[in-house]
Amino acid sequence: MNNFEIDAKIGKIRTELQRLECKEYFTDRDLKEGNPVALLRICNFVLCQTAALRAWLKERKYNLRKPDAEFAQEIFRLMRDEFKYNPIIKYDQFLKPAGFVDNKLDFVILLLRFCKDQNSLLIQQGASHTQIPRSPSPHLLKPTLAAQIQQIKRNEQEKAKQDEIEKQKIKDKKWNERRIQIKEQERAKDKFLKQQEYERMREIQQAKQRFISWEHGECDFQTDGNVAAVEQES
Repeated sequence: MNNFEIDAKIGKIRTELQRLECKEYFTDRDLKEGNPVALLRICNFVLCQTAALRAWLKERKYNLRKPDAEFAQEIFRLMRDEFKYNPIIKYDQFLKPAGFVDNKLDFVILLLRFCKDQNSLLIQQGASHTQIPRSPSPHLLKPTLAAQIQQIKRNEQEKAKQDEIEKQKIKDKKWNERRIQIKEQERAKDKFLKQQEYERMREIQQAKQRFISWEHGECDFQTDGNVAAVEQES
């Protein structure tokens, strides 16, 4: 995924957190590098944004005060069991210090949306957490989930397309370099052959000249086949 798409996702997260009046828990660099500590801070804030949401999570035995690794497990369990979403990114991938940035940001964006929808549902029902259904209303989450999954698939397809383009560029570059190398080798070979032909023609010309000189008595052939110049008789 290119930097423009990464920046767009970071902007989406920031916009939603500003709406929730979230303090500055992270920097853009943290998100661009896929820093799990910064991402987990955001997740913690999102899950604790309202009393109703906290009560709903507490009733379902979610502990938000665990260390980072265990807290991440709680979030993944929440996504699967309550929001009926099986994350594309794996638990151990999410906790890596860097990498998997695209999937990590998608995960946080989905969590923001699911919690927002769930909180809206709690407010609409206007009841205590003991009267809240175990999972969000299907008609509330299903369109959102389908749209998000579709967007993720489109992003993956676009990324695969861009990767294929980059591979083709590298392949074309290597082929052009090889073609230039072959042409240079051919030019060097032609130059060598021309030089050989020139030397051969010069030797023939010299031999003819010696033969003509011999016919006019200006030189004589030695017994070993070499031509030696001799003085003319006066």
